[in-house]
Amino acid sequence: MSRLFRRMEQVQELLEGWTDRQPFPLYFKQCSRRHREWGSRDRKEILDLAYTLFRCGHCLPADLDIPRKLSLAIFLFSPDLRNWPEELLENNRLPGELFPRNTSVTGRLKQLKEWQPGITTVYPAPSRISEALDTERLTNQLAQESALFFRVRKTFTGKVETLLHDAGVTYSREGSCIRLPLGTDLSRILGKEMDQYGTVQDAASQEVVRGLEWTGKRVWDTCSASGGKALQLMEEYPGIRLTCSDIRPSILKNLELRFKESRLPLPEIQVVDLDKPGAFPPNSFDALLCDVPCSGSGTFRRNPDAMYRFSEKELADYSALQRAIVSNALPALREGGELLYATCSVYRDENEEQVAYLEARGMQLIASSYLDKSEEGGDILFRALFKKP
Repeated sequence: MSRLFRRMEQVQELLEGWTDRQPFPLYFKQCSRRHREWGSRDRKEILDLAYTLFRCGHCLPADLDIPRKLSLAIFLFSPDLRNWPEELLENNRLPGELFPRNTSVTGRLKQLKEWQPGITTVYPAPSRISEALDTERLTNQLAQESALFFRVRKTFTGKVETLLHDAGVTYSREGSCIRLPLGTDLSRILGKEMDQYGTVQDAASQEVVRGLEWTGKRVWDTCSASGGKALQLMEEYPGIRLTCSDIRPSILKNLELRFKESRLPLPEIQVVDLDKPGAFPPNSFDALLCDVPCSGSGTFRRNPDAMYRFSEKELADYSALQRAIVSNALPALREGGELLYATCSVYRDENEEQVAYLEARGMQLIASSYLDKSEEGGDILFRALFKKP
């Protein structure tokens, strides 16, 4: 049996034991520990092949078995520098009429649609994607490798660049944003001081909070998660009086640990359920950061398993949750205060339609835009800045 077909069997076994309620990277790590015989090459090829399937989203007919889906996925998204599509052709897993392959994902998708009934669009819910974005471009970018981004603290820029240079790493820097090849082992290169030097943070994410002047303000980061943007606020806006909240105590403990390791001042931290109103008294804050839970559709290239798990019901659920969060947070914002709403989504339901919802509630829209770093290997985020009259 060739290496490709052995890999396909391994991926099939892997996926048959996976429940999509568990993040795939975590599941894969657990499986790797059980399969001590897998070397680094084995793990990379198995993971590449699984992600190749995930990048198809739900475009493949549901009644096909996993090996058949994998064959079609390889045709659409085969990793570079491998002859897997040609091997499938030689073994009659793919027909000759599909070759030569078109040079783009959308072109190859058209080839498949002409041959295999039931093929649909790759990017999920295309009718819901914002008109500000090009669906064909989003689809073709799924085949392109993402980059790794590191937000370096100003005082450590020279030190970090020296360490990267000494390690022979190719990188580029624009301001505080360092772009690196995906898979760069920063923890090995930067060592135990890495959290003091900065943090891994996507290029688009680094731009979100730069939408307003936070210095000296009382700010509530309503959905802090593990605190990437909170760390940035504390570092870049001295004098900010920051409160961080999340519904999950465990993730707030991680946030607290990250602050301690970074040696930045610790913000106020509270567990808050924003499904319910009244977390803070009225007029408690000068500004709100609502970086709300979302479909993550702007990160599908970096997280293809999220695209594989996506459903339109999930999109509707997130939309309802987002409205609940901002509605329950708004009373704590003083008159004249500012709200920065953000998602990592490409869908109107989570972006433009939420802007319209907030305007209908009396909020004054100052500006809104997509932060699209996809050409550089980054994510696509959305932000909208409002003022409370």
